[in-house]
Amino acid sequence: MTLRNNAPSSRKLVLVVEDNKTNAAVLVKMLDKLGFDCIVANDGLPAIELLGGMTPDLILMDINMPGMDGITAAREIRKLGLAPDAAIIAVTAMPLNSAPNELAAMSLDAVVSKPVRLDILANTLAR
Repeated sequence: MTLRNNAPSSRKLVLVVEDNKTNAAVLVKMLDKLGFDCIVANDGLPAIELLGGMTPDLILMDINMPGMDGITAAREIRKLGLAPDAAIIAVTAMPLNSAPNELAAMSLDAVVSKPVRLDILANTLAR
């Protein structure tokens, strides 16, 4: 887990849940450009543990992780009422049905495909 910026900030906070360090670093850099502060968790379970003490504005969730996968983590986050106002956006290289009813069944709000492009990420966050 790493904290992107320790300084008090009016910027929104994003929890990035990504097991690949390079992918996490790329997402943090993109989000920084878009005006967000980030905290990184490398798996679903550490993300849930972090949410016991913080409330992010947004969660970017990798789907395919070796421990607790992103869909299981998203469902647990919703079931436990953690970060109730945060959107959970899947970030994945896997094909994922992005129909609203399918996403809701997975406790997700949107999907961004890997490799992530800054313009697509920005448009998704704007929605």
